[in-house]
Amino acid sequence: MTKIDEPDTESEQEDNFKTNTKTVKFEYSDMEDDEAESSYTATRRGNKKKYEFKMPVHNGIPDSSKGPNTINILNIDCIQDLKLRERVVEKWVTEISLNLTDNPDEFEKAKNVLLLLEHKTDGIVQKFLRNNNWNEDLHGSDLFDNLINVIYTTFLGLDYISNKDFTINKKVDVARVSMTKLQLHDISLLDKYTCMYESYLYDIPQRSEYAQWISAYLMKIPIIGEICTERWKKEATGEIQQTSLSYATKIAKEEIDRICQDRYKQQNSKQ
Repeated sequence: MTKIDEPDTESEQEDNFKTNTKTVKFEYSDMEDDEAESSYTATRRGNKKKYEFKMPVHNGIPDSSKGPNTINILNIDCIQDLKLRERVVEKWVTEISLNLTDNPDEFEKAKNVLLLLEHKTDGIVQKFLRNNNWNEDLHGSDLFDNLINVIYTTFLGLDYISNKDFTINKKVDVARVSMTKLQLHDISLLDKYTCMYESYLYDIPQRSEYAQWISAYLMKIPIIGEICTERWKKEATGEIQQTSLSYATKIAKEEIDRICQDRYKQQNSKQ
C-alpha cells in the first residue's frame, strides 16, 4: 500500500557571526544542523590570522503561524538544494500574493509593491531587487508578476509561469496514478486509506472528475464496496454530494457499523 510520509519540520537556527580584532569567525551549518567546518590561514604583513568559515543559517520554510498578514523574510543565501530553495520561495510568494490580494488599493502602485518586496527579503534577493532598475510605471500587480518571474529565473533557474503549470500537471498525473494503484485489503484501515485517497483527489483541479474517482474509492473497500457504491449512486443526488469524498466515507462507515451490529446480534443469539 502506498504510504505518505509527513514532511520534515525545519529546525530553527540563529545567525551567529563573531568578530574581533585578531580573528574573523563565521559559523557554518547546513539546513540539517550538521556541523561542517573548514578553516584556512592567511599571512598578511607577517601576521597570521585564522579564519573559520561557516555558511549563513536559516529559519527554514516561512509559515503563517503569526497570522494571515504576517509575511516572513525571504533569505535563500547559501541554500544550494534547489528543491528546498524552491519550496522556500514558493511559500514566500504565496504569502506576498495573499497580502496583495487583501490590500489591492494599497498596492496599486508599483513602488509600494517594490518596497514591500525589498522589506520582506534579505541577503542576495534583497541586494538583487535594490541594485536593479524596475519599471515603476506598471500597475502594482503587473510589476509583482514580473519580479516573481525574474526571481524564479535568477535564483531557481526556472520560468515561473511554465514551472507553475508543469508542477500542477505533474501533481495531477501523480494523483491519478496513485488513486488507481491504491488498494484497501483490511477494512479496519479505512481511515488511513481515506486520508491517502483524499490527499490525492484534491490535487485534481477538475471537479468534474471527482464523481468517478469517488465511485472507484468505494469499490475498493472490501466486503461492502458494492453495497456502498449502490447506496452512493442512489443517495448522492446533488452535485456537491457527488463530489464529496466525506459523503461517500459516511456511507461506508454506516455499512461497517451495520455489519458489526449484525455480527454482534448473531453472537448473542448463539449464546
